[in-house]
Amino acid sequence: MRRANREIKDPLELEEILRTCDSCRIAIHAGTFPYIVALNYGYEYQNGALTLYFHSANQGRKLDLLREDPHVGFQMDCDHVFRHLDRGMQCTMDYRSIVGTGTISFVEDRAEFEKATRLLLEHHGSPEGFVVTDAHFKATTILKLTAHSFTGKKKTPFN
Repeated sequence: MRRANREIKDPLELEEILRTCDSCRIAIHAGTFPYIVALNYGYEYQNGALTLYFHSANQGRKLDLLREDPHVGFQMDCDHVFRHLDRGMQCTMDYRSIVGTGTISFVEDRAEFEKATRLLLEHHGSPEGFVVTDAHFKATTILKLTAHSFTGKKKTPFN
């Protein structure tokens, strides 16, 4: 990272970013140009290992591309504050972010599907009591992103 003073290494601060952000962008190989899509997510972050879960319809370009090549890049950011520093054009933006790479797999196990759905709902503040039905299981694809590497970064008034 070029600006080492902006790197986030504290696992608690990385988890705070995961809790605060509400969407994650994944970049998928799609020939000449990447295909980028923003997705809601749930996550597990334990002992430095990060797993993200996404929900999707059962069809579409994203799924077709991921079946061809499951290697992705991902990015999320939050806490944006625009700062105009002077009357000229000098300005900056505060933020916190996570960027990384990983591999996507398709969740087919019912127990993991239910766990991933619970994590998605918990992350987005949905009420408890949601039950995964057979219809939900059949109509929804859950994607599991296993992060291979990721870094946190922040820009604040102090760095």
